[in-house]
Formats: sequence, C-alpha cells, structure tokens
Amino acid sequence: MGFSYATGSGVEQDYPEALRWYQKSARQGSLGARTNLGVMYLNGQGVSADRIEAQKWFILAAKTGQENRTALLAALTPDENALAEKRANEWRPGR
Repeated sequence: MGFSYATGSGVEQDYPEALRWYQKSARQGSLGARTNLGVMYLNGQGVSADRIEAQKWFILAAKTGQENRTALLAALTPDENALAEKRANEWRPGR
C-alpha cells in the first residue's frame, strides 16, 4: 500500500499516507519499506527533508540485508553519520 500511495498507482498519490504504510511495514521488518522511508526522508516526501533520518532508514535496511546504505555516506558529515547510526541503533519496531 505504501508504494501505491507514493506513486499514485491505483489510488490518489498521498505521501503522508505512503509514509504511514511504510512505517507500519518497516516495524514488521520489511527492508523495502525501510529503504523507501529513507528515500522519502531524503526527498522530503510527506515529511520535512532530513538526511540524517534518511540515513537511519538506509542503515536499518542494510541491517536487514540491503546493501545500499552508502547512498548518503559521502554527503553527510561524520557527525551526521554518527547521529544516524545512533538513531538506527536506538530504533525499535514497536515505536
């Protein structure tokens, strides 16, 4: 459903609704949802753009098995990457 709302595939495009569905799927372990949350935070789709939050989701996706967590590594400062890593380590699915 998140993808459908994000792209307007079969439903009216609605980024906040896509975000809600991706968050629900991410809590259930979906690496695709975690990656897509990263993209949404990176591009400011349905949320304010936040590169650190985006990197957090890319890190969480990588920990689930996806290897594209380096998408922002070069763009962020070491402090920003450390903060993203901290957020990823503190994140719990039930939140």
